[in-house]
Amino acid sequence: MKKGDAESAIRALCHTWKAECFPATTTNDLHFSDFAKWIRDRQPDLFEFRSTMGAIANAERWFDDEFGQAWRN
Repeated sequence: MKKGDAESAIRALCHTWKAECFPATTTNDLHFSDFAKWIRDRQPDLFEFRSTMGAIANAERWFDDEFGQAWRN
């Protein structure tokens, strides 16, 4: 999988996951580990791209960006 394709899919799926699993939860209370498990159960290939940082680290950064949690890093 190409990194750009994975990024687009992961960013979109952040919002699908929140709507399905945590509709009433504020974005500050969302955790990447829960999202990563949800992705691994459905589309594990999204974490299979080449990256200097590592695929999981990139995915976590995109998750944080989508939910305004980048300040935590």
